[in-house]
Amino acid sequence: MDGATVIHRHAHRSRFDIVCLAVIDWDFRFQRPQQLMRELARQGHRVFYVSPNRFAEDPTTGACNTENLAPRITGVRVAQTPVERPFGPYRSVMDPGNVVLTLSSIETLHGRAGFSNRVIVVQFPFWTPVAMAAREQWGWPVVYDCMDDWEVFPGMTAEIVEAERVLVSISDLTVVSSGGLERKWQSSARRVRLIRNGGDAAFIRSRCQPNARLSGIPHPIVGFFGAIAHWFDVSLVEAVARARPQYQFVLVGEVFNLDLSGLASLPNVHLLGAQPYETIPEFLYHFDCCMLPFLMNAVTVATDPIKLYEYLAPGKPVVAVPLPELDRLGDLIYVAQGAEAFAAAIGRALAEPDGDLRLRRMGFAENETWTRRVQDLCEALRALADDPA
Repeated sequence: MDGATVIHRHAHRSRFDIVCLAVIDWDFRFQRPQQLMRELARQGHRVFYVSPNRFAEDPTTGACNTENLAPRITGVRVAQTPVERPFGPYRSVMDPGNVVLTLSSIETLHGRAGFSNRVIVVQFPFWTPVAMAAREQWGWPVVYDCMDDWEVFPGMTAEIVEAERVLVSISDLTVVSSGGLERKWQSSARRVRLIRNGGDAAFIRSRCQPNARLSGIPHPIVGFFGAIAHWFDVSLVEAVARARPQYQFVLVGEVFNLDLSGLASLPNVHLLGAQPYETIPEFLYHFDCCMLPFLMNAVTVATDPIKLYEYLAPGKPVVAVPLPELDRLGDLIYVAQGAEAFAAAIGRALAEPDGDLRLRRMGFAENETWTRRVQDLCEALRALADDPA
């Protein structure tokens, strides 16, 4: 991977370059980290997406491997020496020696690319020492994109929690994805900007077209797509599926450390596993009703579900548990708590006539896109990038 083949210089002062210290690798499940960076690139900014798990082949000072991930998006692997980190970068912060190596790799990257109005966007507290050093050494503005309440995530360490507090305190701007996170950080951050999640409504609708993906499953189909992880209420879905054997429940997504044997034993539950992001709208086309069956806990109350915007793009009815971030949707969705109420809400959603509600949902999704989110983000970032380093 030769950086000279994928990096292009430019000197347009009206644009700024993003050095993204990423929370996940680019080819992991496509979600907010990649969506925001892709949209920034679409709007004319160069993005340098630094991997948190994959490092330069040569772990020496100044080593830096690059590759082309998408138009105007360069994948970056910085120099690192082998360090024992249980679960990679998600349990500890970067050690001092590797901070020095990372900065040397970024200097090499700068020499190749010639950064213009550079901004560092940090997506996880693992990178806090790097952000602090870059800000001190080069005067680069630092933006923390806080997309979840990491403090309450299962298995999160005290080291990461403390590093996040430091990161918020030193960042020129803290971007948050939900009102709950805004309330959490507004008293300790220099500046807070609420930029919720969004959806690619045009993409979803263009691919939510007739197809044979679920041709063997009878209707009505109640669907879910996304990660099936610790926030997913398995008991709720199992109880509803047992109570409504006439409905087919289709779950599309990778399963993370959950026992789904009870669900798998039911004849009206279909577990389809992880599917490529590009194919998700094809499954969505067949859903007569979509669901957000999340547990109500400290993690989910600060969550703005991306899939909600994707469900609504073609106007699908949605049944969700009462997450605080969903209050603003009013009657666009059905909200219910407990298996009996959730099942009854699905029944109402399935009986809903086509018409006004569908059009209103599509209109809502059209105004809640990643394009709109990045326009808002750019307004905040441009003010930082225009400040002299």
